[in-house]
Amino acid sequence: MTTRKSGILMTMAAIVLLAGCFPILLDVNKDGQVLIPRKEGVFVYDLKTDKIDLLLKSNGQADPAWARWSPDASMALVAAVTPDNQTIFTAVQVRSKRAKELGQVGQVALAIWSPDGKKFSFVEVGMGDGGLKAMDPASGKSQMLLEGASATHAWLPDSKTIVAIKPAENEGQDDKPASLMLVTLDGKSRKIAEVRTEGNSALSLSPDGKKLVLVESGEDGDRLVSISLPDGRKTPVTLGDLEPKAAFFSPDGSKLALTTGGENNKSRLVILPNGGKPIVVDEDIMTSTGGMNGMPVYPTWVDEKTILYFKAVPAYGVSGVSMHLVKATIGGQSNDLQLTIDNGVAGLMKK
Repeated sequence: MTTRKSGILMTMAAIVLLAGCFPILLDVNKDGQVLIPRKEGVFVYDLKTDKIDLLLKSNGQADPAWARWSPDASMALVAAVTPDNQTIFTAVQVRSKRAKELGQVGQVALAIWSPDGKKFSFVEVGMGDGGLKAMDPASGKSQMLLEGASATHAWLPDSKTIVAIKPAENEGQDDKPASLMLVTLDGKSRKIAEVRTEGNSALSLSPDGKKLVLVESGEDGDRLVSISLPDGRKTPVTLGDLEPKAAFFSPDGSKLALTTGGENNKSRLVILPNGGKPIVVDEDIMTSTGGMNGMPVYPTWVDEKTILYFKAVPAYGVSGVSMHLVKATIGGQSNDLQLTIDNGVAGLMKK
């Protein structure tokens, strides 16, 4: 979530795939409006009123896969993927709905606004020109910041520095850890810690930019660690018997939303308050779209008391499933939003 939530949204899974594709992670602005990219286009759904509006209609040549509010929510960055897995970036003015295409790049795994809204970063995957890059939305020009970086990265509050992960050159060897890097816009970088992460590990930066959390893999199983910036000091997060998959800071940094492993391939969504007992929000949530090339699916904070996540709901017999967006109050009720969203989209498409 950008604006005041830029520290948690930011972050995402390193997707080292042959095809450029984005994790499923929604974005909510300070007014409770969600950007929803779908095949039909990009929609703005208001969580308070249940109203939905079309921001950008799909042109039929590329499918919207990723959408992010600018820090002041006056603009949306849309990434659409072509059939040959190229990415087209478009900046849309929210009030006028005026769209400006910023150009086409290669296969992209993640794109994030800088906190000041002057640039956005993205990770291009592929042979030769892959790595962490920054683009100026005014000119459409991009620059390489860190070659060979994985998709996981986050902007620090100064809008000049990005924390990123660079896999070991011989990443096929399990005993070789990746490097956690601080990268500046002038292309300078320095290693601050070694981390053992898998290809779909998520990284979340605290709102004050002083620490991050990520899941490390090891011989004794996965563990959630907190890493202080900029010294790289690493501290394990106590989870008891919870098996961490990914974790994300709340907007004020007082809580973590943790997705965990569970029995029968069921994943739980658990809230970890600072100094408090874990709160289970749901026992069975979606954390992947499934299959060999499935994309990670992540929860999204709305505010300190509310969170969005996806559930797989049976459809078309006993094996087919549909993704449903759910809004839950921490320690309270949950509400399936999917029918309202689907009906709203259908109505807009008829106009």
